[in-house]
Amino acid sequence: MRRINKEDIFAFILLYTVWIVVSGNLSLSSLILGIIVAGTIDFVIVHSSFTRMLSKKVITKFVFLIWYILVVGKEVFIASYKIAYYVINPKTSLKPAIVKVPVKLGKEDRLIKLTILANTITFTPGTVTLDSDINRNELYIHWLNIQSNDNKEIKKMILGDFEIIIRRIFK
Repeated sequence: MRRINKEDIFAFILLYTVWIVVSGNLSLSSLILGIIVAGTIDFVIVHSSFTRMLSKKVITKFVFLIWYILVVGKEVFIASYKIAYYVINPKTSLKPAIVKVPVKLGKEDRLIKLTILANTITFTPGTVTLDSDINRNELYIHWLNIQSNDNKEIKKMILGDFEIIIRRIFK
């Protein structure tokens, strides 16, 4: 029989929370089914060190996770309206470009942090992460409408607070 350790509990809590949020149903039957599903997934699938480490970080750094979700939500909302404006006004001259953005995420768990940052940028309308260089800590991003030629300003406009928040989550 397998021993239950702290990482399993963190993973279970994270999976159960995701179940509640996604199902949106707080009935007793849904909550019980969520316990069964989260427990089964935790028992059968969640044996990777990545999942254990990530779920532990997410649970213990909950405040930063909420901050991350709020910032991502705000940025997606603003970017969606910008894209809608471009669609409604087709005469708007866009300046698409591929930009190289250096990131400072630290040495520990660098690949995980870089992957989360790249996916967050891709999730935001108007930007798509094309490639990442883990050795140089750089992302190559297609930006629908480049608004500056200054590298520091480009980094600030694309990354915003994402880099800082992700660094704090994994601290």
